[in-house]
Amino acid sequence: MAQSPAQRQKALQKKANKRKQKAAQLRQQAQHQPARLDSKSQIQAAFAWPILETFLTRDWDEEGAIVQALVAREGSNGRIAVGVFLIDLALLGVKNSFVQMFESHAAYSELRTSVLESQHMVSADLNLIAKILRAAVEYAAQFGFRPNSDYRLASQMLAGADADASPVEIPTGGPEGKPLFIAGPHDNVEAILLRLEDRVGPDGYHYVMPGQDDVPGLGEWIEGFAGGVEDEDEDEEGEDGEGEDGEDEEDEDSEEPAAGQS
Repeated sequence: MAQSPAQRQKALQKKANKRKQKAAQLRQQAQHQPARLDSKSQIQAAFAWPILETFLTRDWDEEGAIVQALVAREGSNGRIAVGVFLIDLALLGVKNSFVQMFESHAAYSELRTSVLESQHMVSADLNLIAKILRAAVEYAAQFGFRPNSDYRLASQMLAGADADASPVEIPTGGPEGKPLFIAGPHDNVEAILLRLEDRVGPDGYHYVMPGQDDVPGLGEWIEGFAGGVEDEDEDEEGEDGEGEDGEDEEDEDSEEPAAGQS
């Protein structure tokens, strides 16, 4: 039975409230994130290390959910490299990502605990995580949203993964197959809505606008978390556009506003 507009709005608001609760947990997690101490070249060497463990939000396929993924690799010297991803399959794609190096299991345990406690995380197949990230990036790109600037480096934590090997279908968008935007306090709401209006028209998407006082911020951990609104005139870059360190050379000096910055 089809939902009435009032029922649909109530359902979307319920999703917004669930995201609010997860946001509060993620804000606590932000307090435990250690400073980055390693150069990109040191981190890149870790991409060939064996996988230690991988985690994914248990209800990652729930419509409108903010999803986390964690990929950890361990070197022969006992160091651990960790990639963490914050994902919105409903619209904005990879909202935040980072890579961090730890000297030991003890040093890694604090971040591991905070990530696992922020959401109900379960062990997950690396191929599935790769497929989710690919789907998130591709879906967001349809509407002009790109991953945060650290994603090119962080995504290399999935080296060796085969997204096509996962048989799981990845759901994207919201009700009726339309993109779903649930605004948060760090989102550039005007820029996102204007982009949606331009791409799909006023009836081509759903959105929920919680009050700013009702939705906790996610803290500095996700500063600029909504990724960027692509410049319509910007040429797409392929592999040849990467710098020697594996990141887009233009990212270093780009002044393009991010959709998640207010």
